[in-house]
Amino acid sequence: MLTDVKVSRGVKSRLASAGLHALLALPKPMRRSATRALWRRREMGRIRAAELLFVQHPKSGSTWMRVMLSRLYQAKYGLPETAIPEIQRFHALDARIPRIFLTHYDFVNDRARDGIGLAEKKIVFLSRHPCDVAVSLYFHVTKHARRDRKIFNNWPLDAQRMSMFDFVMDLESGVPEIVEFLNRWERNLSTLANAMRLRYEDMRAQPAERLEGVVRFIGAPFTRAEIEGAVAYASFDALKDKERRNAFNSYRLSPGNADDSDSFKVRRGKVGGYRDYLKPEEIAVLEEYLSARLSKGYGYNDPKGLSS
Repeated sequence: MLTDVKVSRGVKSRLASAGLHALLALPKPMRRSATRALWRRREMGRIRAAELLFVQHPKSGSTWMRVMLSRLYQAKYGLPETAIPEIQRFHALDARIPRIFLTHYDFVNDRARDGIGLAEKKIVFLSRHPCDVAVSLYFHVTKHARRDRKIFNNWPLDAQRMSMFDFVMDLESGVPEIVEFLNRWERNLSTLANAMRLRYEDMRAQPAERLEGVVRFIGAPFTRAEIEGAVAYASFDALKDKERRNAFNSYRLSPGNADDSDSFKVRRGKVGGYRDYLKPEEIAVLEEYLSARLSKGYGYNDPKGLSS
């Protein structure tokens, strides 16, 4: 039965070890719903256990943040360098490190129903310009993401046949969905006293200063020199090289195709880079959409507000 379904070997192995073979025999829509329910249960357990929670939409700079933060703790407490992509496991390796979890998924939206205690956690919410997110996601879906992940996230399975603009305007994976995600979190954050907002664009402009702000917010014992060291360790060129060499031996930082730079997790990181891929009339449509639909609190409604 397992060999009849086109999902990755890793997914088959995890489902088999959990005794969930039956999921693979379900029709695609049912399999997606069932898999998402199981994934949601696992994510919610991790969110409940976390003391420090980072929330962001996929392709908003979480890999960069993960590596910088992980490097700080890894170097401070003498953990193996190969552990860096798995910061959620650091507490188990050294109890002095808080329980940290980074999540892309909006499972934490209905906090009252799920009773996950967001008000008691420190939360860092990382945002990025929706157009840059959507273009980055296009490359991820067409050149990197596994088929089972596409099904799970409801990303188009035929994205390779879509124009970039069609993908970017897709209701379930493009700018409209990203705007909805950001607007929901704008409302959430307004009710949480112990939350910090951080823009990817500000991180790019002042990485050490912004990382230091995160460190001070979470109350972590890192010096300015250690912070600058983590920023250098996770610089764009350094991360690109680590990914090319698969330095961490982890799917979290490995390319879809080592010969295709657009298939890397660390691809460009350029602020406002969406303008390099879309026509002027397409950009005008997107910027008009953001002006009308996105909360003004993010500062993405005015394209002149972005700096590279």
